[in-house]
Amino acid sequence: MSDKKKILMIDDDKLQLNQAGEILRSLYEVSLVKSAESGMKLLAKKEKPDLILMDISMPQIDGFEAIGLIKQIEGCAEIPIIFLTSMDGSNAEIKGLELGAVDYVTKPFVKEILLLRIEKHLSAHEKTQELSILKQGKDMLEFDPEKVNDAKKMLTEQEMAIAQLIVSGRSNQQISEHMGLSYQHIKNRAHSINEKFGIRKREELRSFFVKE
Repeated sequence: MSDKKKILMIDDDKLQLNQAGEILRSLYEVSLVKSAESGMKLLAKKEKPDLILMDISMPQIDGFEAIGLIKQIEGCAEIPIIFLTSMDGSNAEIKGLELGAVDYVTKPFVKEILLLRIEKHLSAHEKTQELSILKQGKDMLEFDPEKVNDAKKMLTEQEMAIAQLIVSGRSNQQISEHMGLSYQHIKNRAHSINEKFGIRKREELRSFFVKE
């Protein structure tokens, strides 16, 4: 499992897809699909990307319609979406932003501009997630010292740190970035923690750490 940020690009123009792939793959984990329908199928069954690049002018389902459908998919409402378009005029840009896009890049895109826009919105999204985590932590019930001591008898020091981050609402990806460990390592440790507590869902871990 790569530790790179994940980007999904949706564009019916094969040339644009190939060019984007060449530009982005050295920096990100990239998925390329040629229709909104294919993109939505991917979003419904795979691990969610950190950002979506999407063309507006596509057959059957265009970008304007697709953005609304994507935001209805579980876990996709907050994913930043940047529109890629060759359409002229501010009306299209305004409409896209009103529908929930975070930015616009004109095609044919300039490599440096595309990369700067992507990095800008990935960084902003990450900060938003961190603020959300902090709020969750404030709203969460206090850790129970007795439960924490019992948990320490079952877990390694590293597993204990990971478990508490899970209880605090962090995803495996966020824990990976926070601790400087690979995503796969965190995923394996999270699975081991669940096995030690005899649980299957990470949400169940909360009862072993916090006051009810």
